[in-house]
Amino acid sequence: MRILTLLLLLFIGGSLLGQTKEDNGYVDGLPEINPPAFGTWNFFSWGNAPANTAGPFVFNSTNGGKLYITDAFLSGDQLEVFDNGISIGKTSVPGTTGDQIGVDYATASVDPRWSSGVMSLSAGAHSITITAIVNPFGGGAGAYQFQENAGVPTLSEWGLIILGIGFLIFGVVMIRQRQLQFNTSKI
Repeated sequence: MRILTLLLLLFIGGSLLGQTKEDNGYVDGLPEINPPAFGTWNFFSWGNAPANTAGPFVFNSTNGGKLYITDAFLSGDQLEVFDNGISIGKTSVPGTTGDQIGVDYATASVDPRWSSGVMSLSAGAHSITITAIVNPFGGGAGAYQFQENAGVPTLSEWGLIILGIGFLIFGVVMIRQRQLQFNTSKI
């Protein structure tokens, strides 16, 4: 029992050793302002110029990934996306003006009537702002989604993997020893 307690304490301590502030939801030592829910659509809106910008949406990416942007509700808007103040691209030219799709962001992102785009982001801190460059209705709304790349296991994750294998081997050895003791006691 003492061995299991010691191994459990080593397991918990080892998993915490490799963490940094960035792993715990901080960017540059400050709490993230409005981190997006990764892998799901996040609503944004804008007004008419000069208030035709949404954001900033601040988050940290460990492995980099893809940022998906789409216009929603009424078709006709086109957007330019900035990361840390630098343009990273524009969404497509909308195919129509005035078609209605509501909050069906997934459909809007693949329908050529709505402006959409995919931008690659590297690992690190991001501050995304989205500006309407074509804005026929004096305001609008859309959604963005960030999908992070799968990462290589970190040092602390490798430690957990090795510790798990160690527990497995330890359990097999203990079971084998008990079987041997049981079999020799019958003789």
